[in-house]
Amino acid sequence: MGSEEKNQQSRVMPILFPVILVIAGILYYVFNPSSDSWFFKCPFHLITGLQCPGCGTQRAIHCLLHGDAMEALRFNAFIIVIIPFLLLMAIGEWYNYHHWFDWINRCFNNRYTMIALGVLTLGWWVIRNIIGI
Repeated sequence: MGSEEKNQQSRVMPILFPVILVIAGILYYVFNPSSDSWFFKCPFHLITGLQCPGCGTQRAIHCLLHGDAMEALRFNAFIIVIIPFLLLMAIGEWYNYHHWFDWINRCFNNRYTMIALGVLTLGWWVIRNIIGI
């Protein structure tokens, strides 16, 4: 990625990210992925019948937006790990204007954290299919 392209992205993403979050939040609040058929279906689950690490996330988000955390955990417990992680990464990357969030980049944007997240994701993928959750 060239410096001009990266500079353009650094100007657009801080505005675009919250707009996308609000629009997605409204859609997931108003529409239920369990009953509305136009939501994205997991191709891995459709082909294999097994659940990927993200299966149930749309339903879990819908439940969280309606204040039902226990039901959200039933759909996808990994959401408790991944949503805060992704939000912190976005803050560290796109909202670090005065280097206030350098600690986030040091903690979350490094090789060891990415390896740990990969191991957790693979572990969740295997465990949820063995146990059937």
